[in-house]
Parts: sequence; C-alpha cells; structure tokens
Amino acid sequence: MARAVAGKSSEKDELLATARELLHAHATDFDFLHGQITAAEKASEGVRFNWLGGAPVSEPLDATFAPPPIPDRATVIASDGSQIHPDRHAIALYFLVNVGIIAYRHGTKTTPDVHSAAELFFEDGDLLTEQGLLISGSIVNAKRDVAEVGILAQFAPAYVADGTVIALIDGQLTLHMMELSGKEQEQYRQSYLTHLETLRAHGATIAAYIDRPRSGFVLSLLHIANLGENITEYTLRHNPFIRLTDAQLFGDLPAGHRTAIFRQRSKNNADYAKAGHAVHFFYLNTGSPDAPNIARVEIPEWVATNSDRLNTLHAMLLQQAAISGGYPYVLARAHELAIIPPQEREALETMLAVSLRKAGVRDVGVSRKQASKDALRGDGRL
Repeated sequence: MARAVAGKSSEKDELLATARELLHAHATDFDFLHGQITAAEKASEGVRFNWLGGAPVSEPLDATFAPPPIPDRATVIASDGSQIHPDRHAIALYFLVNVGIIAYRHGTKTTPDVHSAAELFFEDGDLLTEQGLLISGSIVNAKRDVAEVGILAQFAPAYVADGTVIALIDGQLTLHMMELSGKEQEQYRQSYLTHLETLRAHGATIAAYIDRPRSGFVLSLLHIANLGENITEYTLRHNPFIRLTDAQLFGDLPAGHRTAIFRQRSKNNADYAKAGHAVHFFYLNTGSPDAPNIARVEIPEWVATNSDRLNTLHAMLLQQAAISGGYPYVLARAHELAIIPPQEREALETMLAVSLRKAGVRDVGVSRKQASKDALRGDGRL
C-alpha cells in the first residue's frame, strides 16, 4: 500500500499543476462557469449520476483573504453529539442521544459554560418502523444531528445580549439522510431548518467545520470548465481530478488565509436554498507556515453575504484553532462533553437492569450471542 501511494505522488503533482492553471485561467469567468454548471446539471438529469460541485459567487476563484482583526468580545458556542444505537442483543431495546455544548466568551476571564443533555428513546413509536421493523442507525444519526443544531438554537439567545455569537458544529451543515424514506427526510429537514432559522433570527452566526476534508467541489468545477462544449454524462463521470481533493488544490494557501466563497451545487442543497439557507463554503488554513491545515467551512447564504459576520467567523475560527493546535478548541471540548465512554454505558445498562427487575420484568439479560462475546472478552474462552 505504501509503495502504491508513493507511486501516485508524481502523477498527482502533475494533475494539481493542471488544476491550478485552470483555477487562475477561469478565476473571473463567472458567466462561462455558470453556463458550464447549467450544462452539467442538465446532462446528469434523469440518470443515476448527479453532478456535484461548487459555483462561484462574487470573489475570484483564486482569491485569498488575510486574517481579519480579532474582535475584542465575542462568544463562540459549539455542540457535538454521540449516540447508543438500538441493539437487539442488549437487555432491552432503546437508543440514546447525548449532546454536549460549550460557550467560550472571548475577551473575558469568565470560565466557559458547559452543558450536556441526554435523551433516552424506548417507546415503540421511537424504535419501530411502520412495518414493525427495528429502526436503522441512520434515523438515530439524523436525530443526533438535529439535536446538535437544536441545542445551539436553544442556548444562543442567552449570549446574544453580550454581543457577537458564533455557533459551530463539526461536519457538514446539511443533514445526511440518503438511507431514510422521503417522509422521514422531510420530517427531520424541517426540524433542522427551523433551528437554523432560530439562529438567524437571534443574530447568531452558524458554521460547520470539516477537518481534513476529502471533497472536490472546486475541482469538479474546474473539470467542467476544461470540457468546453463536450459536457456529457460520460465526460462528467471521467473526471481526471477525482483522485485529488480541494484541500490539496489549496495546499499553498497562506497560514490564516481563506479562499473565495463558493456555493454548493447539489440536489440536497436545493431544499436549503428554498428556505433561505443555501449552503456555501470556503477553505481555511488554520495551521502554521511549517504545518498547514486546510479545513472546509460551510455556512448558510445569509452568513456568506454578510461581510461582518464572515470576517468575525474567520477571525474567531483562527483564534479557537490557535488554542488547541489547529482544530477549534470549542469543538474539541464539545466532543468531550458528548462522548459516552464505556464505563458510562455500563452504568446505564446496570441502572436499566435494576429498574427492569423492580418493575417486575423477570427475564432480564442479554442474548446468548452477546453473552458469548462478553465471556470471550472477559477471559478469552467460553
């Protein structure tokens, strides 16, 4: 594997050089690029392949923006979630979602506020589908993702009175729900959009932070720019830049700088756009000159078009990253608050077993399969 990876290095360098040439050549060809995007989306209509990429907004594709001044005062809140999925081999069917949140008040000597909220789901309506089947892990994950933004919407108003509020989540700004039914997707999307609207209404800035991103949205744009009029399903599928990432494309971004803002073009983003929260993104180098770290930051349209919000977000992300070596401090702490360590899960199982017995449930125990696994973990033999 190491030899194969090393062997591809020179080939990637050549592709990156080509991609950067295209980036500079089409830096301000906005009309041409939007025409290419329209052609790509039309060519992929009605087929299993959907073109996914980035679109220019108003800044040149190859533009870079230096770190803005850090505000004297600002509050940065962040949330993260974890879960216990339903397990038919456990002593009972349930699932749990735990969300942690931290509020860091920059410019004060106040200790950060921390909070976590756990919710236990055990009713049949929570656990079973309309066909009586056990729900998938995707539903639990969707509930967790909605809860992460929900707790930000709940806590943000309390800090807005003190000034600027930046609300951060880890990962994408959109929900990942491909495995859910259309009805389920609509249900969770509406809850999620309501929370985004609450944050906007209270003047908080929401952003999603993605460390070591693997996406190639801008590279997809450069690919179709290079196709000219030869845009077909076949040429869209055969993208020579598919082995590269946008993070590599912007690997020479100076420390602390951000790239231009792009709008995400995808079918999933259309629903967010209708609600006024179209997803935009930029890349940011939160590392140092010797050790760059290119992250992708996703923001809704109402943040992307507001220079004051954007500059404050840029500055505070760098301030937070400087605390903990390149990754925002508040996101790292939120993860610590959200994670469910093994000993806490064992304590929950013990409490549940005791409560079941007190409630008169006689058959309290794990499945034979789980008991065998537990025995093997304990002393290595049955």
